[in-house]
Amino acid sequence: MREVRQAAASITLNPHLARAFQGGIPEVSVFLTDEHGIPCKCRLDWLKPRTIVDLKKCANQRERPFDVAVLLAIAEYRYDVT
Repeated sequence: MREVRQAAASITLNPHLARAFQGGIPEVSVFLTDEHGIPCKCRLDWLKPRTIVDLKKCANQRERPFDVAVLLAIAEYRYDVT
């Protein structure tokens, strides 16, 4: 719960993040069937008319530059796959 509260405070204090969570719908589930007939689903943190907001957290245990740590997390967890 402490981590959730810290994340919420960080979002509230950052004008770019705070604006991302205005004017949309929270916790939207999307269900579909892919081209092979496999049922799929996703849960969006926040859906806006022209934007999907889906925040992730990452640990930077090797103390890499932040942009490098984020790119490595995207590759490792396959966040780039739609």
